[in-house]
Amino acid sequence: MTDRLWLTDFKYDDGAMLVKKTGARIPLTGALLNDVFAWFAFYFATQSWRIWRRIEGHKRPTIAFYPDKPRPWYFIWPVMHVSGAKLIDDVSKADIVMQFDDSTETNNVQPAVKPSARLVNFDCHDVSKSKVAAAFEKAAGYALSVDPTTYTGRMVEKSELNAAHDGRVLEGPLDAPVPGKTYQVLVDNEIEGGLVEDLRCCLVNGSPVVAFRKRRPLERRFM
Repeated sequence: MTDRLWLTDFKYDDGAMLVKKTGARIPLTGALLNDVFAWFAFYFATQSWRIWRRIEGHKRPTIAFYPDKPRPWYFIWPVMHVSGAKLIDDVSKADIVMQFDDSTETNNVQPAVKPSARLVNFDCHDVSKSKVAAAFEKAAGYALSVDPTTYTGRMVEKSELNAAHDGRVLEGPLDAPVPGKTYQVLVDNEIEGGLVEDLRCCLVNGSPVVAFRKRRPLERRFM
């Protein structure tokens, strides 16, 4: 994702947009067009904020990403601009260097940076669903993962791959698990109006500062 043209990240494939980096498929629907419109409104608002910060003379730290640069639809992009950070290409000169890689597993070698640089995400090498579930269990003290051959009740089957968005609700137990899939408890996040609600928490220096309520139709639960 080093190309400056955003559209090079995608490829049309049998009625859907294929994300080249992750292999995720995005169906071409009216809901997608609505999301794109909402994103552009957010994009222009962020750009306006960034320009205003520059006019005010805000002293900007520099940030570089490795090995890829985030596109504007990733949350780090508006965070970077609203905070006043300046994006540069040379990781050896940046005040902050962040590993940004959409791959499920990575083995990126840390690049050469200046002694005072702040490194972000370079200890993250595996974001598979089972790895994330294990980290959740360690932090929360209870598990989300289940054995699909013994668990009775509604559960979620989803790909181990990052950003696949292929989750589906099944009734357990199953005769056998599907290779490449992971199985978890179905978290009941349904609310009134046929919606589901996620709580997206933002952290600063490891501490939560704000939580967003993300709502969408039940049929788009895993999008």
